Amino acid sequence: MFFVTLLNQFYWVASATIGLCVLGTMATRFLPFLIFREDKETPAFVQYLGKYLAASVFEMLVIYCLRNVSFLHGNHGIPEMIAIVVTCRLHL
Repeated sequence: MFFVTLLNQFYWVASATIGLCVLGTMATRFLPFLIFREDKETPAFVQYLGKYLAASVFEMLVIYCLRNVSFLHGNHGIPEMIAIVVTCRLHL
């Protein structure tokens, strides 16, 4: 009896968690379309963010990935630099 009750509680908690995740995802996907209508011009600040924010995030990720690389010891970060060059060449 205990395991059945525990299992029912697990299903309820799992369903609630999944439901909240779905609602949160839908809200973040649909909210911009509700806030910024087609008949209104998008604010300059939002256009600026759309233009530069993605590149800034990728720059921060690269810096974060290279934070522990020592360019003065060992292999001097050569494998990391090769990986960055290959990735850049593949994406350009």
